[in-house]
Amino acid sequence: ELGTPGSNASLLEAFRNLRVLVAQFGLTREHPAIPRAVDYVFRCQTPEGDIRGILSNQTIPYYHGALLELVIHAGYADDPRVAQGLRWLLAVRQDDRGWIVPVQAVPARLRAREMWSGPAIPPDRARPSSHLATGMALRAFAAHPWWRSCAEAHAAGAWLASRLFQPDSYNDRRAPSYWTKF
Repeated sequence: ELGTPGSNASLLEAFRNLRVLVAQFGLTREHPAIPRAVDYVFRCQTPEGDIRGILSNQTIPYYHGALLELVIHAGYADDPRVAQGLRWLLAVRQDDRGWIVPVQAVPARLRAREMWSGPAIPPDRARPSSHLATGMALRAFAAHPWWRSCAEAHAAGAWLASRLFQPDSYNDRRAPSYWTKF
């Protein structure tokens, strides 16, 4: 769904570049490029705490978690914006303890151009969690020295572990080929 109307390509590129610079080459906030990239990411953080823009105005917990993971590994674990982002993730969990991408609940035939830039679709907490969204949201908690011990992260991890070798509830990750893809 990348390329949706109003998507922030610069935020997606910041994510991709941080993934290479931090995850692959181990750069931290000591390198001058990293603070600039992290500041840009946090300029895309809403007052509620989510990092928004990759899919226009819609919330996307899996990119949010993956971005926070990189920011934490870059040396920003003590940044209050990280804590705000982790609190947001906890606030939007599903009843079964994991996460979804709320636009997944909207049938494809109803995903009009206007939907993407409209108000963020809230999660329907009664829907089952997504394996992909949960696993990527958990990355941020696993990377953080304090938040990795929080009960909510452990509960989400237990939920995800209980779903191993089972099809995801959402069409984009149902196939058995995803069961061993890391």
